[in-house]
Amino acid sequence: MPKARILIVEDEAIIAMELESQLQSLGYELTSIVDTGEKAIEKAEIDKPDLILMDIRIKGEMDGIDTAEVLRNTFNIPVIFSTAYLDEERINRAKITMPFGYVLKPLQERDLKVTIEMALYVAKVDTKRKRVEALLRIQRDLGIALGKSIEFHKMIRLCLRAALDASEMESGGIYIVDSVTKSLDLAYHEGLSEEFVSTVSHYEADSPNSQMVLAGDPIFSVHKELGLSLKKVEHQENLRAIAIIPIKQAKQVVGCLHVASHTYHEVPQFSRSTLETIASQIGDAIVKKQVENALVEKEERFRTIFEKSFQFALILDTDGIIVEMNQLCYDVCGRLAEGSLGKPIENALWWNDYPDVREKTKNAICDVKNGNATTDQIVFIDKDKVLHNGIRIISPITNENGKLTWIAVVGLDVTKQIQAEEEIQKIKNILLETIDSSISITNVK
Repeated sequence: MPKARILIVEDEAIIAMELESQLQSLGYELTSIVDTGEKAIEKAEIDKPDLILMDIRIKGEMDGIDTAEVLRNTFNIPVIFSTAYLDEERINRAKITMPFGYVLKPLQERDLKVTIEMALYVAKVDTKRKRVEALLRIQRDLGIALGKSIEFHKMIRLCLRAALDASEMESGGIYIVDSVTKSLDLAYHEGLSEEFVSTVSHYEADSPNSQMVLAGDPIFSVHKELGLSLKKVEHQENLRAIAIIPIKQAKQVVGCLHVASHTYHEVPQFSRSTLETIASQIGDAIVKKQVENALVEKEERFRTIFEKSFQFALILDTDGIIVEMNQLCYDVCGRLAEGSLGKPIENALWWNDYPDVREKTKNAICDVKNGNATTDQIVFIDKDKVLHNGIRIISPITNENGKLTWIAVVGLDVTKQIQAEEEIQKIKNILLETIDSSISITNVK
């Protein structure tokens, strides 16, 4: 078990030397001895001790209590106060800094040992609690963010940032597996040099790197111990600890989360299960985004067909209210179309003067609500009040459970066809009359 590392802040040299001797005899490692608050803050950042033994009455602009408050807010290092004076005013000031204990001078080894061990234990438990809370908060915040509809690259950035925060590591990236070729492409990265990124941005499916990911097992290791052949620029990046976590969906690897550090020698144990959970969240988010993109593409195709169709097209809600019409409706019917939006279809202005059509339409909507499509012939007027003939189909649109969600109406103007048929019939009648007349004349002769 490694020795606890302690920083001494004491402005009396004899007491500092005595403390050093006591701590070493108790089995602790001494990082530094300083005599001012400013030096204590500087050494705390450099040495990163496990605990600080702080004299309350040190020289300089900052006393021990002021220094302890800065250390707590900046580095979250536990502090034990040492003092020969413990008046009520100082106790009240010291409470604010939330110290992990007090020892009275002259220091007794037994009291010092007990106080230090209790402080280290409480600090360890408190650190673990804070980490658990932080990890849960990271997962919660990421889950809330991914629950919203966000742009793909923003989603990837959020996911990588969550992984880096959870692991307390500073670099990494997210790869996406090409669904056809199974190659790996780097979608987003942070904390890596441009030269390194250009080298690792793409891996073919048969490369050792891709095969490692597609095997589907998370890896927590040291970069140079992965068993891969590294290029010069990869060595120069000097990555140490690395986590390679396949991103899966329905047991299929769809991507990979890489998290790495230039300073850590191993991926922190406390973060490993959280990183795997984040990878799972990324997998769900990728599939969700793919579904969203497919729906958008489908909607765009529908919209193109809807707007460019040479037929009249309308969408009704389940009560038969007109909620949308394509451009052809507006082009032909003008203000009659504008005035009909939001009305029951049987009250549409283009057949307002034809009660039989309105009644037929009302009955058709009732049939559609019962799951039956209808086809019929109708008449309607255009924006110039010219009468038209049409063929109309009214169909139900249901969801996957068979529940009615919308009603579709498609119409075709057959006025010209009917007029053409009437002209043809007239010609036929004239021909027949001519033939009959010719036969009668012949018979008379």
